[in-house]
Order: sequence, then structure tokens, then C-alpha cells
Amino acid sequence: MTKIDVCKAIPQEEIVKVLERKLEGHPKPFHFNEARTYSGCEWSAGKDSSKNAYFAYAVIAPVKDHVTNKASATPVAGLGDEAYTTNGADAQELWVLINGKAAAMVAIGDRPNSDGAKKLVPFLIAQLPR
Repeated sequence: MTKIDVCKAIPQEEIVKVLERKLEGHPKPFHFNEARTYSGCEWSAGKDSSKNAYFAYAVIAPVKDHVTNKASATPVAGLGDEAYTTNGADAQELWVLINGKAAAMVAIGDRPNSDGAKKLVPFLIAQLPR
């Protein structure tokens, strides 16, 4: 799978629009596993006075991860080959299968924001080979 800089793929101003808050610090790239098959990025917009954390993260992952995470999912129409939302460890995740070759996932916290996630996924789709 092609390595993609997810932090550069999604413009920071788009993250700010979706979170409706100014970002704190720079985006942080990450990889989920030692094989580095995930390429991801995390953005933080701090906490509010009630200690609710505002953040977003996105990954490009192998197709098998799209299938694995589908068990308790809610289908979403109109994105990629197939899309769904599921509850991740700390946020609702939007998973999208792209051209049968990769999966994109976007999560936004502190509350479910599937509309915001839908706005960010096309930036990841644009980075993947057709």
C-alpha cells in the first residue's frame, strides 16, 4: 500500500471547521503497528471548561481492517465502495472502502460528528491510487 502523509492530505483549516475550535499545536502523524501498514494523523483542539476533549484523527489502512471493523456497524451511503460508522475506543469512526484497495477512517471527538467526518474523507480518497 502507498504511504500517504495523512497530516498533509487533510488541510488544517478543514479540521478547524469541523471541530469548530482552534487547533492546539501541530498535527501528529502516527502508525498503528510495527509493519507501518497504517498511515495516520491526530489533531487536538484542547478541552473546554467541562473537560471535554476536542480532537480528530484519520488513517489510511489495509482493506482487511475495513472488513474487521464492520461487525457492529451502521451503513453510510454515498462514500467510496462501501462506508459505515462504528463506535471506536474514544470516538465514532467513519470507515470507507476505496477502490477495493484501501480503507480510510476518520473520527471526531468529543461528540459523534458523522457529517464532519464525511467532509474530511474526500481529502483522503483523493490521495489514493485509482
